[in-house]
Amino acid sequence: MSFWTDANVVRAAALSRQGMSYGQIATHLGVSRNAVAGLARRKRDLFPKIAHEPVAAAKSAAPAKPAPRTKAKAERFAWTDELRQRAAALWADGKSYRAIGETLGCDRTTVGVLAKQRRDLLPKREKSEPAAASKKPAKATARMAHFGLPFRHTTFRGTERDLSEHAIEGVEPKTFAALTARECRFPLVAFDAAGGPDMPCCGAETMLGQSWCAHHFRIVFPGRAAP
Repeated sequence: MSFWTDANVVRAAALSRQGMSYGQIATHLGVSRNAVAGLARRKRDLFPKIAHEPVAAAKSAAPAKPAPRTKAKAERFAWTDELRQRAAALWADGKSYRAIGETLGCDRTTVGVLAKQRRDLLPKREKSEPAAASKKPAKATARMAHFGLPFRHTTFRGTERDLSEHAIEGVEPKTFAALTARECRFPLVAFDAAGGPDMPCCGAETMLGQSWCAHHFRIVFPGRAAP
């Protein structure tokens, strides 16, 4: 048997006229809220005031968002005659735009603008000449690569690498300029000594098709059999 008898419908309608909500009527009658809402939809003539009942549980009002903070505009830096003179004095002392700005309370760009506008106060600085790199004196060399000596760091040890100790006893050295095509050009000087036409060389007769005599061939090419 349906709960909504004529008597219960009349009771629900009476409670509605008293201002009760769907939920309150349902609690009073011992039914669900949906049951009361369904009755109200079917009996619009009896429930005119609560046919469109607002949601019972009121939404808590969301807290108002604080108004966005507006950054206070920084007071624009204004150049005065006194500030210009101070900037000029700092510039004359060698201070940079940034250093001047930090002293006067502005940024380097502001100082740069002033410099462009008032070159009489902040003249361009002459670029200092870069310090000349101290050049080491050119090291004297016998230009051993020219002589085809491949043993600069291996065959000869010591600081001087004096090649004169490899002179052949009984063979008179000749200057490089005086050598002929068949005379050994092995240099008889310190390895790092300066070369030139007067550099003493072996001067002994070379092997066939070679630039060295047999003695110096074995020094230039250690471990290699003479051709």
